[in-house]
Amino acid sequence: MKRAFCVLLLFVLLSLTFCGCSPTIANIDDLMRPPKLSGENSGIQEAFELATAGKTIQMKTPTTGSHRSSYVLYDIDGDGEEEVITFYSDATDETAVYMHVLNFSDGRWQSVADVKGKGTEVYKIDFCDMNADGISEIVVCWSLFESRGGKILTVYAPSFEEESQTVRELVSEPFTQSVILDIDGDGTDEIFLAEISVSNDKTSTLGKVLSMDSDLGIYSMGIVELTPAVSILALQSQPAKNDSPAFVFLDSVINETTAITDIIYWDKETFSLKAPLSETNRSAFSETARSASLTSADIDKDGQLEIPVTKTLDGAQTVSGEEVQPLELTTWLKFSNGALSAEQRDLMIYSSSYMFSFSETDAKNIAVVNDTAERICSFYKRNHAGERGSLLFEIVTVPSVEWERRQMEDYTVLTTNHSLTYAYKITEQGTLEDIDDVFIASRFSTLTA
Repeated sequence: MKRAFCVLLLFVLLSLTFCGCSPTIANIDDLMRPPKLSGENSGIQEAFELATAGKTIQMKTPTTGSHRSSYVLYDIDGDGEEEVITFYSDATDETAVYMHVLNFSDGRWQSVADVKGKGTEVYKIDFCDMNADGISEIVVCWSLFESRGGKILTVYAPSFEEESQTVRELVSEPFTQSVILDIDGDGTDEIFLAEISVSNDKTSTLGKVLSMDSDLGIYSMGIVELTPAVSILALQSQPAKNDSPAFVFLDSVINETTAITDIIYWDKETFSLKAPLSETNRSAFSETARSASLTSADIDKDGQLEIPVTKTLDGAQTVSGEEVQPLELTTWLKFSNGALSAEQRDLMIYSSSYMFSFSETDAKNIAVVNDTAERICSFYKRNHAGERGSLLFEIVTVPSVEWERRQMEDYTVLTTNHSLTYAYKITEQGTLEDIDDVFIASRFSTLTA
């Protein structure tokens, strides 16, 4: 390591000597600038630099979402040609972030707007057509440096008419997390905001839907009180399907040890937002309470989200060296017809990035030991006293590059990817208990990020 550093230092000094320059330290902001655009897109950068001439530019990139680039290209007006949005700060005022919009018109890229943002960083940018006019509104979420987790959502209305190319701010709202969906089923997008606020040492969480009228006016379509939360783990939407309305799933942490899920939907009969789980989540026996920070997911790939609930599984444990901890069984709950029901149950083996499905019978009759050091999960038959008995089968996880070298001929490969190979071995006792290749393959699935 020391040798490599010395070689690098010598190279830098020689470079400076040969170019006839004295050593200088570059500004870190300059080093963080993105590479210059080239080819057809080079005109974008030229137009941007011309419009911001005289400023010391530091490019900004959205920290999350689908558009995480210094130059965001999107067909805002639906004409088949993409417009460009970029974010930057000026060294003279590093507390401000600007949004710059460019449009390709008259055979060249032209600056349309340079808008001072509402925060110190860009959290996320989205696009949605809130009034079905074929033009997407620009939805920018700004982070506030001085506010712990605080954010501002701003909706902008762009216009690319030849006579008047503008970007107009419509509304700015404080929020914690947001999601875009057609919540009322009218064919246009709305924006759902979840906001955690603290007043007089009392925490509250509200859900709000922003909609747009025909005159580009933004208004609050509905507000609903949710379970008071400390933080939000995830905010996801589920589109309407058959007779089921669109749902918003809000996974949040309500204290140091507990996470819950609220479900929000639009009631067409009362013209209001509903959160049917909020009241039960406030009780000591919430149906969605769990110890792990798991988020809702479409676990069975049917297009509907399921809510995870964890419970310690009798006779199951995770071993890491001398440390032994109980292993939890995760039950995934589906919300349908106003009620929750168990969809499936899984052992989540996070140390090896997979899960193994259990039936209610399996949970009573099978003991499990997950050795994280050896990366072997062993499944045993439980006797009448509930104690661990004969080994039935085991699943091993091996780095793919090591699989051939390990020569584990008595194991059968389940699946492999670029990093890990999963294999299993069934014992004679397992075969007697009707455990076969189909049983294991049908219960096993890898976890994806």
